[in-house]
Amino acid sequence: MNFFWVPETVKWLRADLENALGRERRYREESERYAQEANSPDHALAALLATGSAQQTKFRARQRYVFKDTQYLDSEAVATVYSGKGKVAVVVRVENHGPRAWNLDEARLTLADGFWLPETKKLNCAVRMTPRTIAPGATGAVAVVADRSAFVSESGLETLALQLIRDDGFVPVFAKLDPSLVRE
Repeated sequence: MNFFWVPETVKWLRADLENALGRERRYREESERYAQEANSPDHALAALLATGSAQQTKFRARQRYVFKDTQYLDSEAVATVYSGKGKVAVVVRVENHGPRAWNLDEARLTLADGFWLPETKKLNCAVRMTPRTIAPGATGAVAVVADRSAFVSESGLETLALQLIRDDGFVPVFAKLDPSLVRE
């Protein structure tokens, strides 16, 4: 039996190996992030809020917003903004009336000034969604918790903007968060 190297095969194998190494790195980073989230008090609070257990927290409801998707007519969301000691939370209950599943791509927390710019710095927050995908005709919840440090900038306390961005790029929920919501 004769073996010989085909240059295209070597290139393909190298590209496949690089892709596999990239996937492994991304999975490792994701695993580390999940491990850190498992021990985070903010993620625990977000999990309680997402499951409807707000009474087990010290958060107080302050504002409520209703978002009706008039362009696609496929979802309705009610956002409740909570004030807490050193923290603020937003719980969004989503009713999916559309024919496809409702998936959250990103909960984007930024400074309110320039929130629409792609280079705007994203701030840390804890996010939990229950269930992970909202099936057609079903209801789910997204909870976001941020602490006081998210509001602090070089010029003092800033107003924040929270956007929930679906997997199709649509932004069904936008809320401005005033720093006065964070109780001392």
